Amino acid sequence: MKISKNLSYILMGLSVLVLLLSYLFVFTKLQEKTDVLNNENVALQADVNVLLELQLKHEERQELKKQYELENQEILVHFPEEIKIEDIIMYVVNLEMTNQFKVVDLALPDFAKADLTTYDANGNAISTEQVSTETVSGNSVGQYVLGYAESKSSFLSTYKSIKDVVKYILDDENQKSIQTLTVNYDEATGNVKGEIDYYSYYVNGSGKEYIPPTVSGVAAGTTNMFHSVEDLNAVRDATETTEGTGTETGTETETETGTTTE
Repeated sequence: MKISKNLSYILMGLSVLVLLLSYLFVFTKLQEKTDVLNNENVALQADVNVLLELQLKHEERQELKKQYELENQEILVHFPEEIKIEDIIMYVVNLEMTNQFKVVDLALPDFAKADLTTYDANGNAISTEQVSTETVSGNSVGQYVLGYAESKSSFLSTYKSIKDVVKYILDDENQKSIQTLTVNYDEATGNVKGEIDYYSYYVNGSGKEYIPPTVSGVAAGTTNMFHSVEDLNAVRDATETTEGTGTETGTETETETGTTTE
């Protein structure tokens, strides 16, 4: 069968038209969908990258959180949950029992919150907040509140024992700081007398259980647990035995301020 040239041209034109229409309505649409999918993949990959970065930061924060909790525990171990008057009294009793140190007068302790105001380079106050929200060992303890009990007492002792008492206070397992210490030679007894002012710190909100004080050697019903008046001569005798017979004359005064446990 013989096809005329005109018909051939028509068929060729129809073929080109079909190809053109296929390109316009099929290939182009597929290309547009492909571009859309590629753009969506790029956006999704960006989201995935963000999520991976957040996951990494979350893991880092969890590690830091554990580290902070351990550091908090290491710090809080040196701070009781609270301090009561009996704690101060029994601590002084223990001072007397372990040193040649006799309390003549003990003032009732003053309780206060610690001033944690921070300052900038110009001396301006930046913050007076002293509470922080933390989690300790999985238990939400809310706010930490640092406080202290101020203890002032007059004493009779020896030069050597005063040094032992200072070391005893600063080496205590619970955080303490000596604010002032005055020491004067007592011509009447040949010993030294003076006054000491120190802080005992505590942290409310640590979740620790309060442990009442116990000091061995103090019987129930003791009317004078300090034995101060009766033991003045004993201190003088101990001084004469360990340090001589008191040949010093005049009055000496030593003052130590703001000494803090490390």
